[in-house]
Amino acid sequence: MKKYFFGLIFCAAILTMASCAIKTVKTPASIAPSLKEIALAPGDLKQTSQAENPLKEEYKWPPGSSWSQKGVDLYQAGKLSQAAKIFEEASRVSFDTSASLNAAVIYGELGQNEKVLALLEDTASRSANNPHIQAAFGRAALREKRYDKARGAFEKALSIHPNYEQAAIGLARLQWEMGISSQAIKTLESIIQASPENALAWIYLARIWEKEENWPKAIDAYKKAYVADDASLELRLSLGRIYQKLGNFNDAWRQHTLILNAEPYHREAQSRQKALAKLITEPPEKIIPPLALKEPRPVERAPDYDKHPVLRIGLGSDAGGDPLQLRAIVFRCTGPFEVIDPATGKSLKEGPANEKFLTRLNTQDFFEVSDANQARLLRFNSAIAIRPKDPAKDSLIFYNVRMAQGFSWSEVGDRQYKGKVEIRRQGRGLYLVNEISLEDYLYGVITHEMPSSFPLEALKAQAVIARTHALYIAKHHSHRHQGFDLCDGQHCQVYGGIPAETPRSRQVAQETQGQVLRFKGRLAQTPYASNCGGHTQDSGEVLGWADISYLKGKLDEEVASGGPRMPWQLDLWLKRKPQAYCNFGKDGQAARFRWVRVIPAKEIQEMASRISPIGEIQRILVVGRSKSGHAKEVWVEGKRGRVELNREHRIRKTLGFGSMRSTLFMVETERDEKGNPTEFIFYGAGWGHGVGLCQYGAAGRASKGQSYKQILEHYYDRAQLEKI
Repeated sequence: MKKYFFGLIFCAAILTMASCAIKTVKTPASIAPSLKEIALAPGDLKQTSQAENPLKEEYKWPPGSSWSQKGVDLYQAGKLSQAAKIFEEASRVSFDTSASLNAAVIYGELGQNEKVLALLEDTASRSANNPHIQAAFGRAALREKRYDKARGAFEKALSIHPNYEQAAIGLARLQWEMGISSQAIKTLESIIQASPENALAWIYLARIWEKEENWPKAIDAYKKAYVADDASLELRLSLGRIYQKLGNFNDAWRQHTLILNAEPYHREAQSRQKALAKLITEPPEKIIPPLALKEPRPVERAPDYDKHPVLRIGLGSDAGGDPLQLRAIVFRCTGPFEVIDPATGKSLKEGPANEKFLTRLNTQDFFEVSDANQARLLRFNSAIAIRPKDPAKDSLIFYNVRMAQGFSWSEVGDRQYKGKVEIRRQGRGLYLVNEISLEDYLYGVITHEMPSSFPLEALKAQAVIARTHALYIAKHHSHRHQGFDLCDGQHCQVYGGIPAETPRSRQVAQETQGQVLRFKGRLAQTPYASNCGGHTQDSGEVLGWADISYLKGKLDEEVASGGPRMPWQLDLWLKRKPQAYCNFGKDGQAARFRWVRVIPAKEIQEMASRISPIGEIQRILVVGRSKSGHAKEVWVEGKRGRVELNREHRIRKTLGFGSMRSTLFMVETERDEKGNPTEFIFYGAGWGHGVGLCQYGAAGRASKGQSYKQILEHYYDRAQLEKI
């Protein structure tokens, strides 16, 4: 009932507008009464299931034509001005609405907001019943401070579709800009009530509370925004500033330290952390306690583990796959152990169970191992290996080891491993290498890479590709020069040792034991990503990757729609949640499928300037896209130059504070009164490079009854499932 009543309010507002002339707004008071009338209250917006969505026909893309294909080709090739002109000319000749919309999207990317407004105003007048076009017109008008036009467009969009979040977000921003923050708060709270994982609504709500100096509510809203998308490291910067302003130095220090774990060269975080270190009232290890292993986990070895291939895994790797240099290492073994020379296999020393030992550089440029009483067990120059006497029962524990340096989830904690672990020299530091059988290794990978709650058939598919991926990388010597086969991070695949094992990881590894994918008799390349966002991409469209026939981009949909070919289609597709196998949100992580990041312009300017001094940032341009919509090349332009990014990982690292979830995004620019960028809003989809298997897509397929063999056939076309 509330839904229909809300629609009537807007219909009445529109009728009122039609009966009187609306002049350009000169003061906030001139539209304040109308905005108060249309403010949303909690409960006005409700979640709409895909089955109930009255706009689902929007995904039936129009058939191609000569002008549309030419425009798309130019757009994907990064010829943005030419593409915009093609679409604009087509709209004049054919009065085709989609041509106008495509031109508007591209002009928006180029920063020509007046053209965007003119195109969308004309298109909106001819598409009165399309809420997407009305909302886009509203956003364009809002950016140009044409508040009367923005109001009318948002009213119209919400009268057609009361649950449309893009229009409601626009309305809230309009209310806030006009100084009616109480109404903006009500509108945002209504959005949040309908969609608690709407990070953008939480961010805008936090900013309003911060502006009004309601610190408890601002802190709560920023925290909720971070929960909605824990890749949004920039929110920690906002929290840290507030805590420091309030004199809560411990929490402020914590936020800036967590930023530095992912962005160690961030200047503001460095400066604030250094100043706060003198003001904190508790030891750092109490403010950010390491993840302690309270009790060692029992060792469960794979059947016939000693008969499987052996892998060497570099531990504690950073985002580039390089091992972090450790100044000291503390370890213990759950049973008696021996220290051996890894080069010769000769036993050097033996040690007792459950006693801690310290390894560090001594004053004579040797490394030494000493016990808790500082009695030296032995010394070495290059490497030693530690091996339990009974590897079927005992394991090795290493204390306070940093993992995932360079990611927002980087942490320090205790690690437990099976097999043998080498302590190797790296300059004046040390790093760790775990030597372990293939099947034991998989136990610590499968449910560290894919949630254990996912359907069993999806986990089986993960087991097969993780096994194949490990053997392929080991065979092609990606890390051989560093003394190991694979790293333990995303650069290869994430391995967490014994604590990462689950009953289901062991089950699916055993049920698929020895199974790999091959293509024409050779091990297949089996990359995978967390979530493709609805469309995987060709391996050959990612710079530095080979063009492989069985790694082609595909829609991840049960009923094929044709995909987001046109710029407007891509924009709409990224801002909504289309039906797709990877729209599988049972674990509550909606941001893996669709996400929004609001990055301050100065943050991207700082990150780009580490590559080359660009001066004051002016714009971000995507000048190349794959057929799936992923950004292939991005320019970050400043007053003194530009940085050209064409590597997938470099695009994500430079544009994302911490890292962008994927390169499948579109970016919008917010500017100040002088036209200078203040922040960039990224509307994105998926998590990862998008090549090969989509983990969430595999889960969605398994939930629909597909077997792991069918899942693998879809993502790795014509690759064969075989035994090692």
